Amino acid sequence: MSDALIYRGFFMTTNDSQTVQIDIEDLSQRVGIPEDPFIVDMQMGANPLTINIIDNDNDKFTPIRSRNAVIEIITSNSTGIIHFTGKSDSNFLVTITTATKTLFTGYLVSADISQSFLPDKQTLVLTATDCLGLLKDIKLTDWYREVPSGPVQLIRLISYCLRKTNLALNIWVRNNVQHGTGTIDIDVANFSNGDSKIYFTSSEFGQFYTGQKIKCVSSGLNNNTIFEVVVNNFSEGTGTSNIQVTPAPVSEAGVTNFQFIDQSSGHLYLKCYLDAKTFEADAGERENCYTVLEKILGHDCFVTQYNGAWHIVRIDEWDGNQIYYTEFDPDGVFIENKAATDYNKTIGSAEDLRLALADAIVKRRRPAQFTKLTLDYATPQEIPCNSFFERGDLTDTISAFEKHYDIECWQLYEDRPFVISTHAEAKIIKKFDSFGYEIERYIEISTVSGSHEQILISEKIPIEKNDKFQFSIDVSWDTNLESSNILFNYQVAQILLYADDGTYYTLFGGYNESNRPYWQSCTSDFNTFQKEIYVTFNGTEDQTKWMTASIFGDCPPVPKSGYIKVALTHHYSNTTTKIRYANLQFKYYPFINGSNTLYTGQSQRVTKTDAMYLNKLDDKIFMCEAPTKLLKGALQILDGSVYKLATHFFASNVYPTNPPFNAIHPFSEIQIRSVFNQLNFHDWQIDGSAFGVDADWPDLIHKFIFTDLHPVTTDKYYMITGFSYNVKTRLINITFVQVYDSALGKTYVEERIFKYEV
Repeated sequence: MSDALIYRGFFMTTNDSQTVQIDIEDLSQRVGIPEDPFIVDMQMGANPLTINIIDNDNDKFTPIRSRNAVIEIITSNSTGIIHFTGKSDSNFLVTITTATKTLFTGYLVSADISQSFLPDKQTLVLTATDCLGLLKDIKLTDWYREVPSGPVQLIRLISYCLRKTNLALNIWVRNNVQHGTGTIDIDVANFSNGDSKIYFTSSEFGQFYTGQKIKCVSSGLNNNTIFEVVVNNFSEGTGTSNIQVTPAPVSEAGVTNFQFIDQSSGHLYLKCYLDAKTFEADAGERENCYTVLEKILGHDCFVTQYNGAWHIVRIDEWDGNQIYYTEFDPDGVFIENKAATDYNKTIGSAEDLRLALADAIVKRRRPAQFTKLTLDYATPQEIPCNSFFERGDLTDTISAFEKHYDIECWQLYEDRPFVISTHAEAKIIKKFDSFGYEIERYIEISTVSGSHEQILISEKIPIEKNDKFQFSIDVSWDTNLESSNILFNYQVAQILLYADDGTYYTLFGGYNESNRPYWQSCTSDFNTFQKEIYVTFNGTEDQTKWMTASIFGDCPPVPKSGYIKVALTHHYSNTTTKIRYANLQFKYYPFINGSNTLYTGQSQRVTKTDAMYLNKLDDKIFMCEAPTKLLKGALQILDGSVYKLATHFFASNVYPTNPPFNAIHPFSEIQIRSVFNQLNFHDWQIDGSAFGVDADWPDLIHKFIFTDLHPVTTDKYYMITGFSYNVKTRLINITFVQVYDSALGKTYVEERIFKYEV
């Protein structure tokens, strides 16, 4: 018994050079893993297959380059339009192969299928897509269709998106920007225990930076020790330098020919993370997957399909260096680093691939006077998560006017140390008018069975040393707490700081000029030396009415980097009452450039030396090094269990080992130089037809070298930004765009300005 239904057709390319097989599988008929499919033969049409790049606007930095396959078959009683329509968008899986390559994989698009309304033996036109364009209609979720939150690996974010195409393809990445400094060869050094320093006696090593963790690989006493750099005492041009480290090294003189390996180095997409709220569309929602890919890849790489895999290609790596790929599986799991290769293809009158039809047109592209890329500073809409008390699953419908919900992103604990509460409950209460419109919303912590303090705690909020914030929340009770005209302060909330170094603090909120806010170190269970945020009772208020608890005056700077949590507390002395919270306000003032000024963003700009061009690029980017983790787009690395800001990067395709001091930069500096180098010269563009496509047909991933001598082609490398490929005739309409001139190289001498935007 067959376990799958496949429509299959074959055709030969011109001169019978290749056999092309087209399979269209009806997935609704698949049972398990197909082993004995039922094959329905398709008769191919006059132009059986054309493969097109859909987005071919010729901008080298277009981040998503989708493709389709237009298939012509001859209709019959088993291969008509009725057989390929009427089912879901991802029902008909198209796989097109030769003996050595996968030319295309995707799904039929029913809206683009047509045939003549005549008896059989008509031409039926089928269009299949790689589904990248359909990602515009699909919100970012993880593999389990949950909304992602917190820091997520770049490759995992990419996988989340590409998986939504319903194509389980491996991901090949040609982007060799790495975090850190990689592997540094040391010629000779002295290790000193007394002053915790490592002295480089014959060379300068400016690469090392504060907070960096480096592993010593040597034959000496410090072999396999991981040091953290406290400070690099480097003075360029002196010929020597030293680094202060922790732990103190074992004293050892004259250690030669060893290595320091940066423990944070590795593939950009593996080592670096973005908070998922970088892609926040609304509170609790993410942007569509197409936009997510655009933001990750923009002004750096593009993604396309090639030979049955997704390929992500960095534009700046089309130069004289060899090409390095890293392969991941469809879920973003690392497979291997590929051996260096070149992916070169030659084109010329004496080559297998050559221009044809005498229709080639040469154009000149305008340089840009300046190139500017800006990261806008933005924080999540809700700090902390679900601070609007809006989201949660419905738990109880009291009436048409009142409904109860659980509280997404918050957890109710009791006692200290915190344990999951078993003596009370917390819920969102929403009230409605007669039209069903919401008129009130708040959190309520119930009465408590026994003397157990209840603490409703938020998710983590990343925070940096010296950041500031303002916090307030409205609070009320179901009964009046005051029984006498006595002034006193009542604890209703806490700010809990979990510092990266393993210490803990709480914020004293203050309540008058003599008792202003401050941070207090405390125990890990927040039970000893803890401080609180209060409301003040003056003996006359009605506590069933809303009161506001807030930080008195200016919030003191956060003492250490780490993360904070908001804790809403129901004190054990009044557990026979219900406490209610609403209108949580959190205003963030990051410490940037020496102050808590609210900068609007940061930018990098490179300007040509000769001021004679009107063209410019002034655009946004959505990820780079940033001063605080709470800002959207801040690249992070994972150091053990602690997320830290990503700071130092280098191009490992240029420097597989030993990147020099002047090759290590912030990510945005590498990016702005890469973009500027593609806009710096009067680059060429060639549009026309080419013939002679061989088994390794030309595609977007290749570097093209014209072998016929001409000023437009000599010393120049080209990429292709778009094509329409008639597979049978081996004729391709194609656009070549210059990406590198080996005679000019790349330039890094123009003025570059980093700026905090206000």
